[in-house]
Amino acid sequence: MIVIINARIYYHPEIRIAGQDTVNTDVLKELRGLKSALDNNADLEMQKIYPEGYLFINALYGLAWCNFIREHPGAEFFNEGLAEIQKTWNKINAPLGRAPFDQDMALPYGAFYTGWSTYLLGEKLTVEPDEQRDENELIIFRQRCKLIAAALADNVYPASYHGGVWPADVVVCAASLALHDKLLSPEYGDLIKDWIFNVKSNLDTRGLIPHSINSLTRQPLDAARGSSMGLMLIFMREIDRAFGERQFQIYKSTFHSSFLGLSAIREYAKDENHQGDVDSGPVIFKIGSAATIVGMQTFALYGNDEMGIK
Repeated sequence: MIVIINARIYYHPEIRIAGQDTVNTDVLKELRGLKSALDNNADLEMQKIYPEGYLFINALYGLAWCNFIREHPGAEFFNEGLAEIQKTWNKINAPLGRAPFDQDMALPYGAFYTGWSTYLLGEKLTVEPDEQRDENELIIFRQRCKLIAAALADNVYPASYHGGVWPADVVVCAASLALHDKLLSPEYGDLIKDWIFNVKSNLDTRGLIPHSINSLTRQPLDAARGSSMGLMLIFMREIDRAFGERQFQIYKSTFHSSFLGLSAIREYAKDENHQGDVDSGPVIFKIGSAATIVGMQTFALYGNDEMGIK
């Protein structure tokens, strides 16, 4: 274990230089590995073990391609990335992608489906050259943003399922509106400010966004957790950076820990001790597996190197 940990600490990814561009080939290999797995129905297998597995793996895969090709617009794999993003969007926007979710909700299909599908579509449109954008997809993006805006104006945390409310899902919805205003004409700035004001008025006892909300009282049901808080902070930078910075400082003091001398993120606050669940993944010695993986990106985005990456 010590040898493996040290190897991981000092390992540097292979970097290929193409013209003026540098490419992390390890990321490209990972993306192509996921491409092969998804071509062999990995998303259907994920759905068997995770309630939103089909949608989530496709959305994260598509967004990973968006982030990667954005850095390399002239690379030979740029069109490969566009094709993979289109493929994931087509899957998510199809009946199979919507199947686990209920259309008959205040926000049709709920906050999880609408947030992730809309955000992926917005990112897809962002990385595509203007002349390649599909007008019908632009219409869908605008329509879904209007639905999100109406839902957020009525309720700070629209439900993902009947009786199930998770702020992390709604933060992705709000990020979709912020993305709309960067990509197209600014329309939702005032609504986002009002929404943030309402979020600030409904924090847990530590001053963090809760993990879940009581659908009847609209009060915090579960206090903030490492996995969902780390994820929300990534999107919060696009919504309200100042608020995100303040939340990050509390998150860092509440969840940042260490394991075998390495930085890690707890799933639960330092004065709590619970078991893992479907949201957290395995929790080992109080360290959250999903919380730590997500936390690496969170710490990097907020300019902190405690997690060992920059």
